[in-house]
Amino acid sequence: MLYQFTTSEEYQDHVSAIVYHHESDPWYTIYPSEHNGRHSYYSMFYIPAIICDGLEQASASQSGLRNAADERLDVESPVAIDLLAYPTESEDALNIDVVVTSGDEAVGGNYKLRVAAVTVFYDGYTSSEGQNVWRWDLLDFAGTYSGYQFSIDANSTEEYNLSIPWPISLQGTPIEDNNFKIVAFIQNDNTREVIQSEITGMCHEYDVVSSSDESARIDEPGTEFTYEFSILNRGLCEDTYNITFTVECPFEWTYEYTTPDGPQSGNSTITLDSFEEYTGTVTITTDEETIGCDGLFYFVITSQSDPEVESQFDIYAMTSGRVLVINADPDCNHKSLYEDALMAADDFDPDDPLNYSLWNYSLDNLNTGDLDELPIELIVYYTGGECDEIDDDQISSLEDYLLAGGNLLITGSGAAEALEDADLLAYMGATYQGRYEHGVNVYGVDNDPFSDGMDIDLGGGDGADNLGEPSSLRTDGSGEVSLFYSAIRRAAVRNETETYRSLILGFPFEAIASNVDRNTVMLRALNFLIEYGLDATPEDQLVTLPSEYSLQQNYPNPFNPSTEIRFAVPQNSQVRIDVYNMLGQYIQQLVNGSYTQGSHSVVFDASGLPSGIYFYRMTTPNYNEQRKMLLVK
Repeated sequence: MLYQFTTSEEYQDHVSAIVYHHESDPWYTIYPSEHNGRHSYYSMFYIPAIICDGLEQASASQSGLRNAADERLDVESPVAIDLLAYPTESEDALNIDVVVTSGDEAVGGNYKLRVAAVTVFYDGYTSSEGQNVWRWDLLDFAGTYSGYQFSIDANSTEEYNLSIPWPISLQGTPIEDNNFKIVAFIQNDNTREVIQSEITGMCHEYDVVSSSDESARIDEPGTEFTYEFSILNRGLCEDTYNITFTVECPFEWTYEYTTPDGPQSGNSTITLDSFEEYTGTVTITTDEETIGCDGLFYFVITSQSDPEVESQFDIYAMTSGRVLVINADPDCNHKSLYEDALMAADDFDPDDPLNYSLWNYSLDNLNTGDLDELPIELIVYYTGGECDEIDDDQISSLEDYLLAGGNLLITGSGAAEALEDADLLAYMGATYQGRYEHGVNVYGVDNDPFSDGMDIDLGGGDGADNLGEPSSLRTDGSGEVSLFYSAIRRAAVRNETETYRSLILGFPFEAIASNVDRNTVMLRALNFLIEYGLDATPEDQLVTLPSEYSLQQNYPNPFNPSTEIRFAVPQNSQVRIDVYNMLGQYIQQLVNGSYTQGSHSVVFDASGLPSGIYFYRMTTPNYNEQRKMLLVK
C-alpha cells in the first residue's frame, strides 16, 4: 500500500509509505510474486508494518504515519517526477510516461525507478489490521518489482515510456477508473531510501478539473473579495467547456469572473489545449448595508465534447456582523435553533440590532486567522453532542480573537474535553473534570449575571436530540461557576477580564428542551458577554412563541444529501410544504398537516436527485412563501 504526502516547497518533495497486508488479503492475491518480492526486499513479513520513504518505520496508525512523513518531508529531494498514464488505442494496457528532472545535483549508483498500479479504496474488505483505514493498495508493477535502473546528470531530464496490463481485476471485478492510481518512485537499493515519488490518475481523451485557491472568506461589509480559480484540461485532446455560473447573494452585491474573453457575469465558454490550464479571478464586491449576509457563487465546468465530463467548485463570501455563529460539528444540523434564539433576542431592542452572521459553509474552509481583525463583538462556537477534536488552527485563532478583546461563547458536550490541553480553556477560566451522564437538568447561581434564577431541562422537548454525555467543568480560580448539574457537578464557567468575557457550557445549547429556555439562555449570554439587551425584563425574556408565519432558509445550503427546513406558525394552522425543480416540476411533498403555534422543522433527503437548484414552497390558508436551495453532489 502506498501513501503520498507533499510539501509546499518550490521543489516539491513527496513522501511515500509502504503498508503491508496479510497473505489472505484480496490485494495480495492479484500478483503474489510482486508482493512476495517486496516483502523480501524489506525483510518484513509481519503485519501491520509501515515503512515511510523506505527508511522510517512508523507505528500502525494515521498519526504514526503522519509523524514519520513529517520527518521525511524535512529532507529535500534532488529530482522531480512528472507522470502521465493513459489507455492504449486497443484499451488492453496503460501507457505510462515518466519524466524525471534534476536540479544542481546528479543522482547515480544503485538507484531504481519503480512504477506501480494501486487501488484507491476497497470497501468490500476490512479487518482489525487497519484495511478499513489504509488506502492505495499495490496491484501490479510496470515490468517487475525489481524496477528500472536509474541515473541522471545535474540539470538534466530523463524520460521513460512504460506500460501496465489493463484492466486489472480484484476478486473477479475489474478495478474502476476512479479506484485506480499510478505511482512512480525512485529508490536507492542499497539504503532502501525513496528520494522522490509522484502519483496520478488515468488520463482520458476528455477530462477537466477545476478549483479555487480559497473557497470561503468572511470580511467587513463594503469589502471587495478576490478569489483565484483554475480550470485544467486534463484530457488528451483540445476541448471547449461550458461554464455555468449560478449565484445566490444579496442583490446589492456585484460580481464578475474572468475568462480569456474578458470579464463575465453569467454563463460562458472557454477552450483549452490538452493539459493547458487557465487561471482566472472571481471578484465580489459587497455593500456597506448588507451586514451579516452571505453569498454562494457556484461554477460547473462541462465538456462540449463529452457532456458527462464535468468539474465544479464554489466560492462563499460573508460579511461580518456583531455576532458570528460557527458550527464546528459536521454532523450537526441545528443552526436554525441558534437563529431562532438570536432573532428573539434581536426583537428586544430594534434600535440596537445584533446583525448576527451564521457561517453556512464547511468549517474547514473558514479562515479564522483574521477573526481578531474583524469588528465581531462575540463568537458563538458550538460543537454539538459529541466532539472528538477541535482543529489546532481553529483553537489558535479563537485564542488570538479572545486575547485581542473579543468575547466568546463555546457550547457542546465534548468541547471542554477537546480543549483540555489547550490554553484557550485556561483563558476561559475553566478546566475539564469529566463526562457526566446524568446531566439532564441545570440550575443557576443566585445573583449570577448570567444564570440567576435558571432551572433548565436538557434533551427532548422541541430542542435538538443531541445531548450526548455532557461535560462537567471546574473553575481554575480565575473563572466563576455559572451553572450546576448537581451540588458537585458544574455545567458552565464564565470569565471576565479587563479585555474580554467568555462563557463555556458543558452541554449543547441546542439541546435545551424548551424554546422559551433557549431564548432566555441566549439573551442572558448576550447580556453578560456583550451587554446586549440589559433593559429586557425577566418577563420579556420568556416571550418567545412566534407572532407571524415564517419559512426559513434551509440549512445547510448548499447541501448533500439532506438539509433541514424550519418554519413557524403563529396559531394552529394547516401547513403544506412541497419541493419543485428549476422547471417547476413537482418533486416531493415534505409537509401536509395541522401544526400548533410554534417553530417546527422537516428534513429534506435528496439522495436520489441530481445536483442543481430546487425550490420549496410553504402554503397555509393565510400565508405563502417560497425559497431556493442548492444541492451539490
